[in-house]
Amino acid sequence: MFTRRALVRLGLLAGWPALAWSVAKPAALPPALADLAYPGAVLNQEQDPANTANKTYRAAGALPSGATQVQAFQGTRLFDMRLPGDPGDSATEHKRIVDLLKHYDTKVAQAGGKRLNTGFDPGAWTDVNARMVLYSRPTPEGEVSFGLWIQDGGMTHWLMLFPSADTRAPAKQDELATRLANFGRAPLYILFDTGKADLKADGVSAVQQIAGLMKAAPDWKLSIEGHTDNVGQAPDNLKLSQARAEAVMKAVVAQGIDARRLSAVGRGQTQPVADNGTEPGRAKNRRVELVKLG
Repeated sequence: MFTRRALVRLGLLAGWPALAWSVAKPAALPPALADLAYPGAVLNQEQDPANTANKTYRAAGALPSGATQVQAFQGTRLFDMRLPGDPGDSATEHKRIVDLLKHYDTKVAQAGGKRLNTGFDPGAWTDVNARMVLYSRPTPEGEVSFGLWIQDGGMTHWLMLFPSADTRAPAKQDELATRLANFGRAPLYILFDTGKADLKADGVSAVQQIAGLMKAAPDWKLSIEGHTDNVGQAPDNLKLSQARAEAVMKAVVAQGIDARRLSAVGRGQTQPVADNGTEPGRAKNRRVELVKLG
């Protein structure tokens, strides 16, 4: 005879699909979630993304639109976080659920984000297997949304990372300035021909935005840092990233910016911000990043 908890784990209650775990090596939490994780929680596995696409999950309370459901986006990833030990009694489990909710509420707020759900009391949380809490938070790459789904009396919770807007959109001066002021860095997605460092039209536009923000903030100094994905040989990628950073710097100086306020550094493939195992991830890793020095 299956218990309710066993049925939930098998995905037979609350409309939850049967879970099929990825056989790939466990993933690390992405930067957008890593600094929010509940203390003591261990990343157990990353669920196969094929099982998380185009599912509808009920949200706790109401969204700003008044809706009580949210449609998961194509490509949503689930990160399974486990806490040690199973308390076994409902009172302790309920307290842990409340503690988890309060933790994520607090950490997201400290990161400058917010909870999107309204109109529910975490202390009165009961139907834990059919509700999701939604958050958004700022990152250097832009606003990121994620969901928190609590299972098994707080012993397990899933963090669902929803895709944000295309972070490779053309750079805008005000957005770059905000990210540099808040985070000290801002990525630029400048298209280069394969193996080359010549600026194309979008690169020229990005340079104009960089020059504009430096004219608006005459005390700022920036490091222009080139990054690549991991395709090709590491020494070649390092050399190419240096050449691209220098090309951007030279173009900014040509806009009337004092070269003493700028430096160019190649990082190659050593500092990825996304999964190099996917093309969208590699595209995010191919970037020029501005780092505020002063």
